[in-house]
Amino acid sequence: MNVIVVGGGPAGMVASIIAAQNGNAVTLIEHNDRLGRKLLATGNGRCNLTNAILDEEPWEEYARFYPEDLKNNRKTLVKAVMTRFGYADTLRFFKNLGLITRNNGGLIYPYSEQAQAVLDVLLFKIRDLGIKVVTETEVRRIDYKGEKSGFSVMTDKQTFNANRVILATGSKAQPKLGSDGSGYEILKGLGHRINKVIPGLVQLTCKGKYFKSVSGTRIKAHLSLCDDRLKVYEESGQLQFTDYGLSGIVVMNLSNRLRLCKGKVSIVCDFMEDTDRSSLRNIFVNKIQNNPERQSGELMIGILPKKLGDIVLNESGLGYNRKYKDIKDSEVDGIVSLIKEFEVEITGTKTMNEAQISLGGLEVSELTENLESKIVPGLFVAGELLDIHGDCGGYNLQLAISFGAVAGMLGNGGEYDN
Repeated sequence: MNVIVVGGGPAGMVASIIAAQNGNAVTLIEHNDRLGRKLLATGNGRCNLTNAILDEEPWEEYARFYPEDLKNNRKTLVKAVMTRFGYADTLRFFKNLGLITRNNGGLIYPYSEQAQAVLDVLLFKIRDLGIKVVTETEVRRIDYKGEKSGFSVMTDKQTFNANRVILATGSKAQPKLGSDGSGYEILKGLGHRINKVIPGLVQLTCKGKYFKSVSGTRIKAHLSLCDDRLKVYEESGQLQFTDYGLSGIVVMNLSNRLRLCKGKVSIVCDFMEDTDRSSLRNIFVNKIQNNPERQSGELMIGILPKKLGDIVLNESGLGYNRKYKDIKDSEVDGIVSLIKEFEVEITGTKTMNEAQISLGGLEVSELTENLESKIVPGLFVAGELLDIHGDCGGYNLQLAISFGAVAGMLGNGGEYDN
């Protein structure tokens, strides 16, 4: 069969390889001047391929984002796809391409820790299989002409004909790397429903006048995402303050749950997760008793980073010029509360320019477990076009690889020859 793959990211490249290995004539169309631009940026250029957690029942890692999905469409689809091509298959696939990997605390990287190595082995295989690569070409529309006639893929330069089409154009996130959301419009033109697309794995903007003064400060903290003070999700990790709000992997993971919130959204930070309130209070009491003549501006030294400590002192009303011996018990309690429950009101997120992924996309109930459209037979969809996503840590790249591989199988008849 003649197969057109639209999109030269991880999902599209893997789909092309699997389809070609199964004896199909494959043409891969990419609107950038080269394949894999976004892949090179993953993992800060190190390319976190997957996560060892996904070796067992990985679908649980993705389904928990969607409590509104009462029919468990996403869980069912991810389970079906990753049963056919999952974590172990991914490692074998890249090993067969010549890539050596390393496990760094459960995060799987190329041994060289260079994303270029991942892209290179994919490109070598694409070359070896004789896959036709067409770059700098925009797909404007796809027409389905029936089971016998197949598809016409119309671009800004020429029209391609195919028996099967795999659409893997990616999302709107990081447009500087070529993501333009064009796949959503193509799917709409073919009668598909697209759920609202918003930034995901993205920094949060916050209310408060102190962020510029504390910008650049990093601290390990336990963060709780709250909807009208009701905890929605919690996670610990490295928190970074910016001039507009909060950043860091833990914040990006929380950003994926914002759409679960209906009321006032806030993040409650515990800056000393490993110390309970009573122990923390005793630390301050001992400081005060042992150094009664010191100034309150020195109270946070050795406990919090200087800039953050100053914010806590200001927010508590204690200031910098009180003597330790004049600090009241109630003021100590107030400082302890701020360190253990520092609340930040969330006003929104940064834009698609900063987002690592986008949330929303193709309604997954419109695909079969083989990733074939229920509306347009012979059309397969893979990658970030689907309304499925994961946290930081290799989860989204594994989705792209698994879904690309299964789409490349082109239905039940296709296989992965490992």
